[in-house]
Amino acid sequence: LDINSRARRFVVANLLLNGVSGTFLQKDLRSDDLFAASDKFDLVLANPPFWPASGEQLFQFGGVDGEAVTSKIVERFKPRLSEAGLLFIVTPIFNEYDILRRLQKWGVGAFDMGALVLHSRSLTQAELVAEGGYGTISRRRLDEAKIQSGAVHGLIMLRNCKSGQAVEVHKELW
Repeated sequence: LDINSRARRFVVANLLLNGVSGTFLQKDLRSDDLFAASDKFDLVLANPPFWPASGEQLFQFGGVDGEAVTSKIVERFKPRLSEAGLLFIVTPIFNEYDILRRLQKWGVGAFDMGALVLHSRSLTQAELVAEGGYGTISRRRLDEAKIQSGAVHGLIMLRNCKSGQAVEVHKELW
């Protein structure tokens, strides 16, 4: 799913090059008619915009907190996963100490979905600005977004599961 026609060309080319079948939806994530009533997905791969800024270019701006698109992906795709469906999101993990609470806020429950969050070393806000690739983002904007720390590289994996399976976070794997 992407609003950008250029992304569609890259996805189709990658599917062909790798001999994989899949479906690409060129739609706006914010659209009300995003799915047909019967749509179910076995695998969803997402690399949402995460830049903590607002703007009209959905592919670039992740909302004030950098998670507006990520949270929308979880909320919109969670009910559309097949029985053994998987959702992979490649994204920085801001304020990583609080990610499980945010996942719950986005609808991930311990009784219906397993979650595994992996991320790189956590950087302080000053380190994000100095060395984390966020030099063009001011500390004021990070303060407004309530971003105090973050792991520049992260992966959120969600899957449908039976009650009682673990939700876990693994820190600083690389």
